Amino acid sequence: MINFPIRVQIALICAASFCTRLTYGFYVVPGSGTSYKDDVYSECDYFTELAPGNEYYIVNPTYPEYYVSDTRCRWVNQSPPNTSILLKCPIINLSQSTDCVADSVQVSFSGDLYMSDATKYCGKQSFTETSVGNKLVVTLEGLIMGKLLCTMEIKDSNKAVAPAASKSGNACECGKKFQMHNRIVNGHQTGVNEYPFVAALVIMPQNMVFCGASILGKRWLLTAAHCKESRVTSKNTIALVGDHDLTTEAESDVTQRLKIKDFYVHEEYNTRTAKNDMALVELDEDIVFSDKVMPICLPYHLIGHNLVGLNVTVLGWGTTSFGGPTSKVLMETTLQVKAISECREVFRDVWDKQLCTYGKNTDACQADSGGPLVYWDAAKKRWFLLGLISYGRGCAEDVPAVNTLVPCRTYLNWIEDKINTETGDSCAFNNKDS
Repeated sequence: MINFPIRVQIALICAASFCTRLTYGFYVVPGSGTSYKDDVYSECDYFTELAPGNEYYIVNPTYPEYYVSDTRCRWVNQSPPNTSILLKCPIINLSQSTDCVADSVQVSFSGDLYMSDATKYCGKQSFTETSVGNKLVVTLEGLIMGKLLCTMEIKDSNKAVAPAASKSGNACECGKKFQMHNRIVNGHQTGVNEYPFVAALVIMPQNMVFCGASILGKRWLLTAAHCKESRVTSKNTIALVGDHDLTTEAESDVTQRLKIKDFYVHEEYNTRTAKNDMALVELDEDIVFSDKVMPICLPYHLIGHNLVGLNVTVLGWGTTSFGGPTSKVLMETTLQVKAISECREVFRDVWDKQLCTYGKNTDACQADSGGPLVYWDAAKKRWFLLGLISYGRGCAEDVPAVNTLVPCRTYLNWIEDKINTETGDSCAFNNKDS
């Protein structure tokens, strides 16, 4: 442990690890080809190139004292390729204001110099987050008074090593459960990484989960078409995999925040009836697979089968009551597949490519949309994707809910055609005959 005063610690770390004071005017971020000028930060502007094994500090200029009014600083940070930056801010003590319009700490987890996707923090709080990729930008907008202390270190994106190839030569497993443990409304918290195939779609800069998704391949997720609203774009949305508790990353060592390249909404999606409520999400970088992060199995063997009476597990970080707050941890509950006629008694325009489910006093809810309904096949010892959460009436009311049916030949063909056309990512289908 370093026992120097904080200012000396910063000086030593910067001297040894390329912490560079940026001069007034244009500068180029090394290795990125990005040049940028902002007169606002001319007196307090830093570039840090992180090296493995070091811890880096971000503090206001007068720390541990409060900064004076009109203090504006920026820290532009970059780690080696194929790594990310773990940012821990145990001390944020700023004035509180609506939408943080006065004092604020702003973080671009993608490393955007223009801060177009920045998340704002103000008041008294702390957080731990990881960058999307190997760049991170932090700014301090100090109009009144406050103090800031954060640390940074490299998080190796490759530490979650892919599992060894099976006897068939397949290094891409699917549908396995990391732990056999036994909010969703009236649900239960899952074990950490218990369901390795679950993903979340997060809108930035609010850093808010708005839909669930399932991992299909190294660069592919499956979700509901209605999750792709007009305000949701590849630029303001990221994918989150390998996570459990959204408020901390301490419990999972495989959390990955991934940039989104594009959304592919089913061409026949009907916004009024929610028919064909299915969309693919293409990622801009590979998911690192392990026993804690892997794809879900696609249910080819269940096409045309009568699924009524099956128990399915539904998963998500959605609200725990209608109109209530979202869950901070991944939740699960069990629903039963009902005859499609039961949903037709409640909802209009329900068709045979949808899945009707019901659970007494339990259900999926808001922000669970697009998330998976999965079935444990005891013979195959794997989880299979049966449905995508689509819509219902309120949450956990005494009526069934409607989901998109995945074991449908036309949908599985659509998924295959789209993925093969775009990237040829065979990982999504190499368990097709399992």
